[in-house]
Amino acid sequence: MYFCQAVVVNDLPKTFPSKSVCHQRFQKRSQLGVFQQAWQRLLLLKKQLGQLNLETIIGDGTFIPAKKGKDVGPTKAGKGSKGMPLTDAEGTPIGVMVTNASPHEVKLIEPLFDHAELPLRSRTRLLCDRAADSLSLRESLKQ
Repeated sequence: MYFCQAVVVNDLPKTFPSKSVCHQRFQKRSQLGVFQQAWQRLLLLKKQLGQLNLETIIGDGTFIPAKKGKDVGPTKAGKGSKGMPLTDAEGTPIGVMVTNASPHEVKLIEPLFDHAELPLRSRTRLLCDRAADSLSLRESLKQ
């Protein structure tokens, strides 16, 4: 499973209901935990098949422009949130966190581990970009 670009409403088949009905159904299924359960089942299946590589994990952050919502905060780029995915070495999402965009990425790496759907080994190698590189994070992760 890989992240992909959002679906444009005009690209949906004409047999689909209106965008407001689609959005209502999406919200309801989100609230019921349908997507969370599907994700957990996928991870369990990949684990059973030996297709998860948790020796190396990859963490990153991306800015999500937003004007309102519970996790919106001001930044130099404007108001928004920060999406923080955590994947195995093959790109399978094992955790995701959405938070206020104000904190620097380096401060969000450790809390991201709490959002992992699977237990991580103490000897797991973490790959991040330069934005998450700091001596204090390295020292904290050694413990």
